[in-house]
Amino acid sequence: MQGRGIILEFDEKKNGNAIYEGYFKNNVKEGTGRLVTVTSEVFEGTFQGGRRKVGKSTLPSGRVYEGKWSMAQMREDGKGKEKYEDGSSYVGEFEADRREGQGVMTYADGTKYTGSWNKDQIHGSGTRTDKTGGVTEQGIYQYGKKIR
Repeated sequence: MQGRGIILEFDEKKNGNAIYEGYFKNNVKEGTGRLVTVTSEVFEGTFQGGRRKVGKSTLPSGRVYEGKWSMAQMREDGKGKEKYEDGSSYVGEFEADRREGQGVMTYADGTKYTGSWNKDQIHGSGTRTDKTGGVTEQGIYQYGKKIR
């Protein structure tokens, strides 16, 4: 298939169907498209070599990720943003589907943490602020707990 089209995919290993509408090159998803999975995840973005490259994924729970994807279809090492079901959001670096490196978490109540992350947890130097931007705590954290 070349150009724009629609295809129903079935993957026995993942036990699910998906509908893809978008562009193809040599029978492979290539360029912009929209993928809806059996779990009702919706991905809109760019595909390269049949895999997600850059785009926005929305889950039925309301969780949204926008950014780069690796060829294994996990989040790529790099920058992205994610919104969570509880109303909080994160903007920063991801590695292997986790918050990793520098980032800003804005909680549903308007408070923020700005600083280092490791394996999806606050880790390293960081600052917590209230919803007006006033600093409430600065320090060094180790896997979510302040150590100094």
